Amino acid sequence: MGEGVPYAQAGSQTKSFSGAACAYGVTQPALSNGVARLEAERGCARRSTRRGRRGA
Repeated sequence: MGEGVPYAQAGSQTKSFSGAACAYGVTQPALSNGVARLEAERGCARRSTRRGRRGA
């Protein structure tokens, strides 16, 4: 299943991929890529999380 699930949960809790990345000690792009892989594995036709300048 990989790192995507805890990353997605942390992003949901913090409402910020940057905050979640800091909590996991990874870069924001690494966390975002992990969530994107999870979405692809789950067959999401579009992103399940909104990403923007004001948070996830």
